[in-house]
Amino acid sequence: MLIRLSLLLIFSLNTHAEVTETKIHGLHKSNVAYALMELDSGKLITSEQVNKEMILASVSKIFTYYFALKTLGPDFRFNTELFYLGEIKKGVLKGDLILKGGGDPYLNAAQLSAFAQHLKLKGIHKIEGRFLVDGSFLQPAQSVSILGLTDQADNPAISGLNVEFNRYDIWYKELIPYPPVDSLVLKRKNRSAFGLRFNHKETLGHKEIWEVNTREYIPSVDSIPSKNSSLFTGNYLRLLASRMGVTLPPPIEGSTPPKAKLIYTNKGLPFSRIAELGLEFSNNLMAETALMTAAKKINTLPQDSKISAETMMKWYQKSFPDLDWKKVSLINGSGLTIYNEISPLNMVQFLRALSKQTIEKRSYLSYLSINGHSGGIRRRLTHPNLGFHIFAKTGSLFYVNNLAGYLIGKSGKMYAFAFFTTHHKHREVMSGEDSSDKKYLRSKSGEWNNLSTEAMDSILEQWIQDY
Repeated sequence: MLIRLSLLLIFSLNTHAEVTETKIHGLHKSNVAYALMELDSGKLITSEQVNKEMILASVSKIFTYYFALKTLGPDFRFNTELFYLGEIKKGVLKGDLILKGGGDPYLNAAQLSAFAQHLKLKGIHKIEGRFLVDGSFLQPAQSVSILGLTDQADNPAISGLNVEFNRYDIWYKELIPYPPVDSLVLKRKNRSAFGLRFNHKETLGHKEIWEVNTREYIPSVDSIPSKNSSLFTGNYLRLLASRMGVTLPPPIEGSTPPKAKLIYTNKGLPFSRIAELGLEFSNNLMAETALMTAAKKINTLPQDSKISAETMMKWYQKSFPDLDWKKVSLINGSGLTIYNEISPLNMVQFLRALSKQTIEKRSYLSYLSINGHSGGIRRRLTHPNLGFHIFAKTGSLFYVNNLAGYLIGKSGKMYAFAFFTTHHKHREVMSGEDSSDKKYLRSKSGEWNNLSTEAMDSILEQWIQDY
């Protein structure tokens, strides 16, 4: 208890009245909301602030992937295609090469290298024309969300063309990017910026220009997001092609001509596997592409994340008309926002409704991570007597820490649960303008997260044992 109290005192922005407020396992009661509901009967077993709307964070992905699985189907695959237009003479393509994306969020460097290999098989070693990248399958955006620092690697650009999660690794000492492309320009700037290490200035042609704020702490190898995923993918292919003796000009964004001839198609993973990976590793790019692709199937035209989320909400209102959707807010698919909100009661009611559904005979529970075994709860409640009792999705932002899913008690009964924790005062600071207070709170957020996880797991363990 003394250790927990010392951690709380670090965050001394509270008044004396708040310090003496009733606590739940070391957390202020006002910052905790949860519900445990029996699946069979729908009986609410225990709860705290059950109707309080709380920030969902990545628990949002439970909604996103169920919607996408039901809309696209578990066997759906994202396709990425390579076309050409013109004539091939003596190893030279006298015309255009076109890389067309189909939204695949899991395209990797090895798969992209197959495009370079097929160029060689086609007898192409040089392009005398344009190298077009077509990411129009999805609505392009410079980032998944406007929340947080603009150099966060988990908040990259998005379009119909993506590769390796659209992020660079930076070798700071030499200031060299990895992949070692010539399209990232890094310029040192002797300044501090409230925790912002890298500042995107502009995109010129195929090149991204970033400033490096050298008075901020930067590890020896750091990661930053690309701000144009179509150009990033094109530059990545250009690098891989050069390694194989194929010379490509710098990529230019454009559309695929109707008469273009197909060279090669890469078929992505079945969507069931994308959903498993997306829920297990909580990648934001994967969630947003899943949402936008599913919404596009309904609306036919590519839409941004917010409008796609509106489409998803309408789908849920129609598919689950008995649930109360009036106090559920979803504005994107990843949860990288403070505006995705739900109450614990709404969440467990939704999870109970999902437990009665299947995706081509497979339960949605089987897509979730298992405590002591996988995903974000692999290292939680790991004792053999407690493992494999929870199937759930985590969700976290600075000063937000959540878990929701299904719990199997010692009795063998199954429950839906939602456990939300938010330090509201600190979260309000984190959502405001950059400042020294905000930078300090960001540095201390891990301690609060550990404290809230400890409190949450203590209660979850009690539920497993008691029910």
